Formats: sequence, structure tokens, C-alpha cells
Amino acid sequence: MAAGLRAALLEASTPLLGGDTGSAPSAHFTGVGLGLCDGKPLSRMGMLPGDVLCLTGKMGRGPAWGFRRLVGDRKHVLHENDFRPRARIAAGQALRGHATAAMDTSDGLASTLNTLRELNGVGLELFWDERWLDAKAVKYCRSMGLSPLSLLFGEHGDFQLVASVPAKLVDDVRSHVDDLHVIGRVLPRKQGVRLTTSAGASRPLEIDLVARARKDTLAELTRAFKKLVAYSEKLSERR
Repeated sequence: MAAGLRAALLEASTPLLGGDTGSAPSAHFTGVGLGLCDGKPLSRMGMLPGDVLCLTGKMGRGPAWGFRRLVGDRKHVLHENDFRPRARIAAGQALRGHATAAMDTSDGLASTLNTLRELNGVGLELFWDERWLDAKAVKYCRSMGLSPLSLLFGEHGDFQLVASVPAKLVDDVRSHVDDLHVIGRVLPRKQGVRLTTSAGASRPLEIDLVARARKDTLAELTRAFKKLVAYSEKLSERR
């Protein structure tokens, strides 16, 4: 399949535009969709210190489903039909003209924020609040003895959108996206990445904890999961 793809690209004098095209012991088939934008596109670049970090919808059910595939669900809190994400097309269109940058959370919230941070050369402050977590995801974590904070790091994402919005425009955006949650703010790069609790305590956050871990095999993936669980528990204790 890879050889055929290469031959077709060479014949058409066309470069390969991204995608996971490595090797694996079993067959993996993926597809891609291309779209057209009738104006200036909203990209991942443009985030500025002082912008407010916003999230469409609630997060957590995607990571929780990923955790379930690794460790199970003894109490059957989550079921297959509980994870049916929808593309946030309307929300993305509503954010155009308001947001300075945006990205989907298909790789999980922490990895998404880490990518935005690196691309824009900024720091971040995340406001921890369970109100922007999915209730079923929180219930699953507690039933399995996991800290809800672990949902931040799961890389099986929810397909929501994270956007940076100028503070003066947040209320206007809320009038167009009714399930918008403020989850933090953009800082100057030198201030790094921090997590602030509802009680006002603030501490450094290893936002790239899972992003930098090796995940090529199930054993490596399991090690990364155990690491994120231990780190989340430590953060919970320090709250």
C-alpha cells in the first residue's frame, strides 16, 4: 500500500501532505478530507499574551474511553455509545473573526495546549474547574480510583475546540457558542505553564508529560498511562 501511494504521488508530481505513513505489524487504513475556506482561515497561529483560553463543550469522555481500553471498567460506567463525538464546525465558524488561534482537541487537551504553546511561543495558565469536565468521565475516573486531573493528559481526545480569544470579545463569543468554557489564559513565554486551582493555589504544570513520552508499543503506552496517573494523583494531593 505504501509503495503504491509513493508511485501515485511521483506520477502526479504531488508531495505528501502530512499523515501517519509509518509502518506497523497490522494494516491501518485512514482517510483525509480537504475543505475550502471562503475567507481568512482561523489557524493555530496568532495566540497572544492576555488572550483568554476557551473550550467548546466539556472534555473528558474521550480520554476516559481511552483509559477504559487500557484498564477496563469494572462498574460499566462507560459504554460504546457514550463516545460519539461530533465535529464542531458551527462553533469553529462562530469563532472566526473573534479568536486569535484555535485547534481541535483530538490529541487530548494537554497535548493540544502544548502544541499551541510551542507554535506561538507563549506561556499558559490553566484554571482547574471540574465544571468543564464531562460528568460521565469524572464518574468513570472515580469508579476506577483515578484522579479527574488525569483526563487532562489523555491523548484520546474529545474533538472539541480550544481557542484563544481577546478578553474583550469573550462575552460576544459566548453569545454565539452557548457551551463555551473559559479554561485559562495566555501568558508571556517566560512565565511557563501553570495550573491554578479554584482555591487560588498555582503551581507549574508539566503539560507535555504524555506528549514527550514514547508510545510506539502497548507496553510504552501503558508506561505513559501509569506516569500520567501518578502525576495526576500528585497534583491532586498538592491541591
